[in-house]
Amino acid sequence: MMLSLVNLKRAWRRVILPLLLTCGVPTVILPAAAAEDEVEGDPIAAALEAFETRPGWRIEAFATEQDHPIANPVALDFDAKGRLWLLCMTSYPMPLPGAPADDRLVILEDTTGDGHADRSSVFADHLATPTGFALGDGGAYVAEQPYLVFHRDASGDGRADERRVLLGGFGTGDSHHAISPLEWTPGGSLVFMEGTFHHTQVETPYGVTRALYGASFRYNLRSGALDVIVSYPYANPWGHVFDEWGRYFIADASGGVNHHADLIRGHVAFPEKHRRRPSFTPNTVRPTSGVEILSSRHFPPEVQGLLLINNVIGMQGTVAHRISESGSSFTAQGEPPVLSSRDPNFRPVAARIGPDGALYIVDWFNPLIGHMQHSLRDPGRDRAHGRVWRLWHPDRPLREVRDLTGMSVDQLFEGLDDGDLRERQRVRRELRERPAPEVFAALARWAFEPERTVRDQLEALWVAQSHGHTDLRLIDRLWGSGVPQARAAALRVACESRRDLRPPLWLWRKGVGDEDPRVRLEALLALSHEDTPEALVTALLALDGDLDEPLTYVLRETFDTLQHHAPSAWGEPHHLGRIPAARAYALEHLHPHYLSRLPLPEEELVDVHRRRGLDDPVPEIPQLSPGHSLYLTHCAACHQPDGQGLPGAYPPVIQTRRILGSAEPLTALILHGVTGELNVLGETYHSEMPAMGELLSDGEIAEILTFIRGSWGNEADAVSEEEVAEIRRRHSSRRAPWTDSDLRSLEEIEEKAGDEQP
Repeated sequence: MMLSLVNLKRAWRRVILPLLLTCGVPTVILPAAAAEDEVEGDPIAAALEAFETRPGWRIEAFATEQDHPIANPVALDFDAKGRLWLLCMTSYPMPLPGAPADDRLVILEDTTGDGHADRSSVFADHLATPTGFALGDGGAYVAEQPYLVFHRDASGDGRADERRVLLGGFGTGDSHHAISPLEWTPGGSLVFMEGTFHHTQVETPYGVTRALYGASFRYNLRSGALDVIVSYPYANPWGHVFDEWGRYFIADASGGVNHHADLIRGHVAFPEKHRRRPSFTPNTVRPTSGVEILSSRHFPPEVQGLLLINNVIGMQGTVAHRISESGSSFTAQGEPPVLSSRDPNFRPVAARIGPDGALYIVDWFNPLIGHMQHSLRDPGRDRAHGRVWRLWHPDRPLREVRDLTGMSVDQLFEGLDDGDLRERQRVRRELRERPAPEVFAALARWAFEPERTVRDQLEALWVAQSHGHTDLRLIDRLWGSGVPQARAAALRVACESRRDLRPPLWLWRKGVGDEDPRVRLEALLALSHEDTPEALVTALLALDGDLDEPLTYVLRETFDTLQHHAPSAWGEPHHLGRIPAARAYALEHLHPHYLSRLPLPEEELVDVHRRRGLDDPVPEIPQLSPGHSLYLTHCAACHQPDGQGLPGAYPPVIQTRRILGSAEPLTALILHGVTGELNVLGETYHSEMPAMGELLSDGEIAEILTFIRGSWGNEADAVSEEEVAEIRRRHSSRRAPWTDSDLRSLEEIEEKAGDEQP
């Protein structure tokens, strides 16, 4: 029987090619044929048929690989003309040796207004594994690890002809976790994030900026300052957004954990990290891959303000959360998804409200998206497909797409009171690029008109900030507005501008004493940057008011950052020891190293140490063992620093037969990896673990195993380098990862062998 073309492709990919590779036959691996090759008929129609949306909403293809050069799209943005720009990364997870990079940034235009791109052009190509971009200043800022690069169209022909490296030294240990995505802050700086495994060291005019194992960065393009604004043990953050008051939200992909990121925005000294926090949204799916706030008058009122989060494995679609202010932070309630798909290749990795008010979703479209679970050269990796889908409501009018480049500065200011969040962002970005004298003249007229709202004046403050100026008149107006969100935003701008503004301590003291918890939160975050005894004393004045859980967390994080000032703050002129609540808090939470240096009577110091269960009044600061360090580097992102794992994603490494029994099954698992479902302590886990035998030496594996088997209540024998070497030898012919049943069989063999010992 003759094979059809579809069946021949299937046989090549699933049977013949793997057999050749297994047998060691020299084979040229061509770009993968997508699973869509097996679909009879129109593949785009089939993809549309697989979608489910909310009642009355419609999904359609804005652009696909059939008509445009957009394979493996990863990020999008809209320019001042209303055109969609799309970043394509076919080289992921990394280029093959000797292969030229051909990643590109493409401009897509809908010139007829029918909701479909009919024109495309390549703005920049030969990019190096780009993971994110942002438009501005006549070009695009692109993350090309280890660099942040500016590509500029100097000639005005629509194609980049200048390439300038702005920053270098970002971590490259794992392209999956490299700096991404790029977003503009309300005040006109760039923010981007990186995940675990990365070591970053970037030189700037202000000195060296360092980050380790997860961070968010803010880059001020006017001053050249690069700040770590969040130092947190992320796994792989791949989405962040600001709301209408400038509050910050982050989606951490691997565990599906979503953060009200202002709570972790305080300063910590390198290499310290903020303590972990739970997701503020119901954590039902993972991994996440892009976040957006649904702010568009095109859609019905009942969906305005929804936090939209893409998911690429746990469910393929865009889930929605209704977020509500609660004390100093937020709560969230899950709502039905706005989009889901039955197509296993649908991979929504970014979403954005467009200038027409519709929701645009970037589809990576790939049967394989992981970089650890599959070979870098796995022939199943698709490098030929990619789509942009457009979600809209046919019964409601779309917005008229405005070309902001043809508008005057005064007209642009009128656009700052637009109800749609992304449209105001486009206007602010355009005003940032206009001549400063024109902007400040128009701002002085517009911002102080009697009809201006508090939010209008906040928008004007952000525009001034984007030009390197902090308008104290507007901060004063916002502070006296009676709107707590505005007072909190004013403090945030003052803190971000601290290099030039040098805000007086009394401003933070007023904030700490404010009646509203949102304002007190911003004051505590600002105080973490002050690094003085006065700042420590001021932060502890927050104890005079009610503290909800998020405020309690931020106070502790700020205290821990500033606590090295406690010995000097205890006496004159700061009187920390004379404020009862602050004194009690310091004695309860000070690190023993600083506690022992307080000017306390010896009997009181001994009593405090006894009460806190501290053995040594002047303790030694513990050093990490080699196994602990290796565990934090290679294992903690998944199994967590405390060994507890992530529910539903990564199992714990505590007190199970596999951990405490013979070293062989656990060693074999590390050497060759594991795939499929795992059942641990009655829970089922679905994630895969890569083989690490090529990455780690026998001695390193032995150190990790010894640490795990002797930590968190585990009590098992140490493992030697010689034992690991022998287990590696016994399983040297194995090429496939282990399954749970394989490992259980291995454990049974070990138990049987133990029973037969004399």
